[in-house]
Amino acid sequence: MSDSTTGRDLWRRAIEAPDDAATLAVLGDHLQTEGDPRGQLVALQLAARSGARVEAEDRYRFEHRHALLGPLAASETPCRAVWEGGFIRELEVVVRGYGEELAEAIRDLRRRGGLRLLRRLRLVGTANYDRPMTELLRHEWPLLEVLHLGPMSLGAGRIDLPLDDVLGGFPRLRDLRIEFPGSFTGLVHPRLERLVMSGHAHQFPSLRLGGLPSLQAIRLFSREDPDGPVLDDALEHPPTEVALHGGLIDAWLASKRVRPPAVLRLFRARVAHREAIEARLPLWPDTRVVYAGEENANRDRLLTPSEQAQPRRFVRDGRFWQAHREADVLVFRYGKVGKPGTRRTNRYFDAYHASRELRDRIQAKRDDGYEEVWLPPTERG
Repeated sequence: MSDSTTGRDLWRRAIEAPDDAATLAVLGDHLQTEGDPRGQLVALQLAARSGARVEAEDRYRFEHRHALLGPLAASETPCRAVWEGGFIRELEVVVRGYGEELAEAIRDLRRRGGLRLLRRLRLVGTANYDRPMTELLRHEWPLLEVLHLGPMSLGAGRIDLPLDDVLGGFPRLRDLRIEFPGSFTGLVHPRLERLVMSGHAHQFPSLRLGGLPSLQAIRLFSREDPDGPVLDDALEHPPTEVALHGGLIDAWLASKRVRPPAVLRLFRARVAHREAIEARLPLWPDTRVVYAGEENANRDRLLTPSEQAQPRRFVRDGRFWQAHREADVLVFRYGKVGKPGTRRTNRYFDAYHASRELRDRIQAKRDDGYEEVWLPPTERG
């Protein structure tokens, strides 16, 4: 990445017009003169989308994956990157442990400029997100609109950073999902439209939404019962959709300033909750109430990558082995090179366990001397 005045000016223009093909083409030409492989990728993705060009682009991304993805290419951490115009626009990564590996990858990719045009970021797993989030907040993210930080099941991950610190680092954020933030008292963000959050019950009575003028939907989850009313703001423009879980329903009904939303979603509603809501429905003629169980609540919050970006193939001595994940199922194919091979599937407890098994199997194949090769789109599946 060039630090020249020309390079900085071209990046600035790309950030101001991230979807303008002409602007991206000029930046791509500059990157090619700098020897950056993303320059050629820009040209490939901006070209007419024929089948042959798509395959050439796919092969190019595979052959230059280490330069394009940095540490994420060498890691077995499951991730999915969506490329548009030669740059990563969406990234999903499974976080493990304390997230040191991901923090390093963010630092490396940000230094190379690989995430400057990022719009959507999803970090999932059973982990503490503080280290990757601390690294994220060290940089500017002028285009990031969607940030999802969540586990693969309710209550399995956490972040200790205050939520107002998180909001302050992303000026264009519209959609935020977060698990157990350290605190969330005075939230201020002019653009945030959707907030999905789980936390400790004692935190929710202090939640105030007055600093979120654009908020349209809020979903709150807790396994405990709060000790005071929630969403008790006197809001001029309350959210049009409110979703609550378990004891939070009682706490919301206890508020003196209940403003019925257009859509009210209730997870794990008890009989008393239903009776209280139904008693108020004649006064809420414009409110649609939706009931759902905890299973559906967890499914709604399942933030895992739906599948690996593509099957991965490894070869040795004329034989191949390939695998990919579809939610909680691993799909394998193996046999002689040039033959269709045998297809087999294994189902696991959940998506996290499936992704962990896939990582371990890929590492085992590498230890056995298998080498990863590019897999043409016609041979995937």
